Amino acid sequence: MKGTLKALCITTALAAAVLGAPATASATATWSCTSISGTSMLFEEGTPLHVLPAGSSRVMGWLDDYYREVDQSCISNAGKQWWHLELEDGYVYDGYRIG
Repeated sequence: MKGTLKALCITTALAAAVLGAPATASATATWSCTSISGTSMLFEEGTPLHVLPAGSSRVMGWLDDYYREVDQSCISNAGKQWWHLELEDGYVYDGYRIG
């Protein structure tokens, strides 16, 4: 009985520690976007177009080398600059911008 009670107390303490633990970094990417007036930008041939402004998000396609209309400026949780493309409805990392 004494061993069972001790095991129960340890299990309860561990469960309380897990449930009461402070929130830590989430696997979910966060970002902040600001609307900008339609601005044309040129990106490198083959630039990946993401579904979210995060490098870990799914790539929905690749761009060819002509100007795109940008309607949002976004900063990812990693502090990186991203652009939302109005017509394609996707996000491009600023490192691919050439004009």
